[in-house]
Amino acid sequence: MKRKTILITGVIILLLVVGTFLTIHYYPKNDSFSRISFLKLNIPLGGEAISNVKITNYKETEQVFALSFSNLEGIVSLSETEFALEVGEKKEVEIYFKDTKNEAGIYLGQLIIEVGSVIEKIPVVLEIYDPNYAFAIIYNEILKYDSVYPGGKWGTEIEVYDMGNIASPTVTGTYYITNFDNEVLFSDQEDFTLEGSKSILVDIPKTWDKGYYVFVTEIDYKGTKSIASSLLNVGKKTESGLLSGDIKFLAVVLLVFVLGILALFIYFINILLLVVRYEKIAKTY
Repeated sequence: MKRKTILITGVIILLLVVGTFLTIHYYPKNDSFSRISFLKLNIPLGGEAISNVKITNYKETEQVFALSFSNLEGIVSLSETEFALEVGEKKEVEIYFKDTKNEAGIYLGQLIIEVGSVIEKIPVVLEIYDPNYAFAIIYNEILKYDSVYPGGKWGTEIEVYDMGNIASPTVTGTYYITNFDNEVLFSDQEDFTLEGSKSILVDIPKTWDKGYYVFVTEIDYKGTKSIASSLLNVGKKTESGLLSGDIKFLAVVLLVFVLGILALFIYFINILLLVVRYEKIAKTY
């Protein structure tokens, strides 16, 4: 009986440990405050737009937040740049965008949130487009290259559609990758077949830092610029296959969990059989 008690106690402890580890390892961890991961807007030449960022204070004390922007001077402004939030309090700050440059293009910057010694930088992509653009540029993800990491490859399929009855069957376009300090890290040029598609593969240097980058395609035609952009998140290399990395670990943990449940089930069945057996014995006396 002591062995069975030790067995069931051990199984229960194992299940508790596994459950706790799974919760810590896989359940999203709350930071001291919440915010968006990135912001992307499209506005026409000379246009305006309003967006917002919602911030919640998760820390168990009041926090003072300071907000500012980098690389978007004269284009963006905030409804508030500094405020305090009590524990659990939420705040929605409006962001105003206005085209003051009157030039189609991709404008990159960062929303900087400072809370004490913590500084968070949120990527911002502002696409200012010409309403009279001649071409629609469409990106289609290539699943084989959806995991982007330093030393790997990134790929996309680009489709170009004629929006202005262009006579030529092909058009020349430029594409490049830039970071949020507005440094062009890679660029090239291609002839695109209208109504067709072209696969673009880019080698990601091992020297690139992990984080967000932007892939941009531009086509200039008779003074009109057609543009499109796509966000790249360069991160950690993930192994291929069904049982790899965290998935392999999770499979092992789940197997242990199932075996623990099975052991408990068998134990309680044995207890039930013993009870039935003792009841039968008792009735014979």
